[in-house]
Amino acid sequence: HHHHHHVEDATRSDSTTQMSSTPEVVYSSAVDSKQNRTSDFDANWKFMLSDSVQAQDPAFDDSAWQQVDLPHDYSITQKYSQSNEAESAYLPGGTGWYRKSFTIDRDLAGKRIAINFDGVYMNATVWFNGVKLGTHPYGYSPFSFDLTGNAKFGGENTIVVKVENRLPSSRWYSGSGIYRDVTLTVTDGVHVGNNGVAIKTPSLATQNGGNVTMNLTTKVANDTEAAANITLKQTVFPKGGKTDAAIGTVTTASKSIAAGASADVTSTITAASPKLWSIKNPNLYTVRTEVLNGDTVLDTYDTEYGFRWTGFDATSGFSLNGEKVKLKGVSMHHDQGSLGAVANRRAIERQVEILQKMGVNSIRTTHNPAAKALIDVCNEKGVLVVEEVFDMWNRSKNGNTEDYGKWFGQTIAGDNAVLGGDKDETWAKFDLTSTINRDRNAPSVIMWSLGNEMMEGISGSVSDFPATSAKLVAWTKAADSTRPMTYGDNKIKANWNESNTMGDNLTANGGVVGTNYSDGANYDKIRTTHPSWAIYGSETASAINSRGIYNRTTGGAQSSDKQLTSYDNSAVGWGAVASSAWYDVVQRDFVAGTYVWTGFDYLGEPTPWNGTGSGAVGSWPSPKNSYFGIVDTAGFPKDTYYFYQSQWNDDVHTLHILPAWNENVVAKGSGNKVPVVVYTDAAKVKLYFTPKGSTEKRLIGEKSFTKKTTAAGYTYQVYEGTDKDSTAHKNMYLTWNVPWAEGTISAEAYDENNRLIPEGSTEGNASVTTTGKAAKLKADADRKTITADGKDLSYIEVDVTDANGHIVPDAANRVTFDVKGAGKLVGVDNGSSPDHDSYQADNRKAFSGKVLAIVQSTKEAGEITVTAKADGLQSSTVKIATTAVPGTSTEKTVRSFYYSRNYY
Repeated sequence: HHHHHHVEDATRSDSTTQMSSTPEVVYSSAVDSKQNRTSDFDANWKFMLSDSVQAQDPAFDDSAWQQVDLPHDYSITQKYSQSNEAESAYLPGGTGWYRKSFTIDRDLAGKRIAINFDGVYMNATVWFNGVKLGTHPYGYSPFSFDLTGNAKFGGENTIVVKVENRLPSSRWYSGSGIYRDVTLTVTDGVHVGNNGVAIKTPSLATQNGGNVTMNLTTKVANDTEAAANITLKQTVFPKGGKTDAAIGTVTTASKSIAAGASADVTSTITAASPKLWSIKNPNLYTVRTEVLNGDTVLDTYDTEYGFRWTGFDATSGFSLNGEKVKLKGVSMHHDQGSLGAVANRRAIERQVEILQKMGVNSIRTTHNPAAKALIDVCNEKGVLVVEEVFDMWNRSKNGNTEDYGKWFGQTIAGDNAVLGGDKDETWAKFDLTSTINRDRNAPSVIMWSLGNEMMEGISGSVSDFPATSAKLVAWTKAADSTRPMTYGDNKIKANWNESNTMGDNLTANGGVVGTNYSDGANYDKIRTTHPSWAIYGSETASAINSRGIYNRTTGGAQSSDKQLTSYDNSAVGWGAVASSAWYDVVQRDFVAGTYVWTGFDYLGEPTPWNGTGSGAVGSWPSPKNSYFGIVDTAGFPKDTYYFYQSQWNDDVHTLHILPAWNENVVAKGSGNKVPVVVYTDAAKVKLYFTPKGSTEKRLIGEKSFTKKTTAAGYTYQVYEGTDKDSTAHKNMYLTWNVPWAEGTISAEAYDENNRLIPEGSTEGNASVTTTGKAAKLKADADRKTITADGKDLSYIEVDVTDANGHIVPDAANRVTFDVKGAGKLVGVDNGSSPDHDSYQADNRKAFSGKVLAIVQSTKEAGEITVTAKADGLQSSTVKIATTAVPGTSTEKTVRSFYYSRNYY
């Protein structure tokens, strides 16, 4: 992490207008060049939402515009409207303008300056000092422009970005604007090209962590007027460590690069016993590339790398470093709930942490390239990634006439200066290649997914799809031959000829076939008809649930309150409930794994209230976000989370009971009986009832599981007692029918040796109690110390409890958040789909007893005090410390430094 850039906006710590209009300064070359090659360029932009303004002229007056920091989403702050689509969460797009003025130090004359966008949704047009540089249509892939040609060294420069999200453009909530990070790169005229280092370790499997041969290809660009003689010095050392702990180094022979040209320099490093990157031990290394002219270092470029190898087998599935691993995956859209599409690193990291605790070891980035932040987090935390590149190919889906299908096959215009763009190349090839170049060294990325359900929701013939597929496969192999390519195809189970042809082509090129929504019989059929295919469930389940809804036990259809049961009995017609989808995969070693739809709920596509045209579905306020998530938009787990945890996470014990135990929230059947479900990995469970006012635990019953082991060594367990369920997969968890009465239901878990697993050492609710009425709020922050970088977040979960501290399961009190000190409130959420209150308000109703506030640091170190209040309830306060960014002792010193010198 480069820390120098945090000085960037010392001028706006008090957010006054005249201070913020001071242009930012791009550092001088006097600062150590190793530190400042790439810097954060997210702060101090001006924004305006307007279809009519033309603001590309540097002299344009933007003083009345809103001041924003990136990443920024201009859809999430707008109003829900029935004139919009359910698919897009009833939120609009529109045309947004971003402007930023900054000074480039005159000492930098002769350097190259480039601006890098990690993602802009969509149709970005970029001007620099009034000159149009080019456009980039796709909303999810990275792109860059060189600014050197018309930069003013020693003067003020203005970058302008116009963003057009013309609806309808997406079949989920896309968000709008510069919603991912922007960086500025400053280099010598002779430098490593954009994402210019590719690393391969083809013999790693046979060398198995001994002396490992690394084959590097480095693109070196010479953007000067004269030929350059260069050598490369390349060093591998543990990430975060020092170069003197290097495990390998090489200096290449001298090479001449012509003026204005770039060349690929190949080199080989022998790395001494690198630690392998794995799910449990995600060891990372830095590969430092120095471009030298004699003894002068012209450029220093760091690449993050992890040593690991993967395999896919048609019989035994996936392996990592030679060990079999079942892919326990989820599909994830990119939005961050109440933050919209804003790709905040901490928000993304929190999602990954919640998923890992559930036992997830893999994420499929559906249906587009992820923010670089997600790839970074997965590299650090040991999560395997299937990086999907496209949802549609050359046809728009669901009548979304403005989606990327319109650009996929178009060639890049000749006057477009987008870096790496070639006027004879299609946007599809450019966006695929730029995504691969960004992430090809990431150990977390195990497959490139070239598409999802490409033949769904389109009109006309699909006879051209196999040819398109073959072209994408060829482009992918050319860009990165080290990983298999794949896609998620929902027509394999329907045995479409095109799907069979495409699957054969994938397989012939070393790819892996993903089938969407296959059940056990489908998997078996694919295995029989295509024995050479390596396959996995690229999209599974599509169970639909709300959090904390127990007054019905079945679902899958619209309800009057627009909520769905939390029991695992509700799924879409083409999908399956959680236990069914997993049961079909875990029994079959030849199915490499599963990617459940979805890890988190996402905005838009609120099935079964989804609509692809404008207008409310059901009565207004109509549901605006999905019910597919195992976790809701606020990050609160639904009950099914504990089913997956009991099956997937071998590092914790799970013991979780549902439903809640208040009379007004349960569903009573005959004899006043309520289905009580227990999700657990324990070998045996005893269930008890303690009547209200009593201390006597009465045994309701005990049940033991039978353990099953597959040929590949994967285990799962099922209940085989006389009262077992006639539906096999429902025996992966335990169910009792218990007459409702006030009191407490509690469970005890026992291991295979009949030893009690101690209370408090299990995840989930091991007991449920009839509660009193709402009496107080209980606020808790996920992190009590965060960084004062203006970006970091603390998530404050608030429970509405009775006097004894038990969550009131149907509490819907309106909670107001008061935030004081060195932070600001950036979002509130409760996970409820039909709730149309503003995510930017300072209050929201609790849903099923819970509500969330998200607080962001400022650039001042200090303390944030968050108080949650509700009428008639005892309030709750939490304090969060914010610490100065390493390298800036205090904001005061930074500010005097800024004023005492004209650069940093």
